[in-house]
Amino acid sequence: KRQPSFMDQYKINPDGSIDFTPEQLRDILGPPPPPVPPWHQPFVPSFNVKKLWRKGP
Repeated sequence: KRQPSFMDQYKINPDGSIDFTPEQLRDILGPPPPPVPPWHQPFVPSFNVKKLWRKGP
């Protein structure tokens, strides 16, 4: 059984970018970082929140 080539292993788009599968990304990047508890995350108001706030009651 022949070794799969780079082209076989990855889906390469016409523009040269590569679609990795989640498994391949995990192999490349390692395990995902542990989730951050919400109270440690900086609060970033989303666009919708700002829009609702600007509209007001």
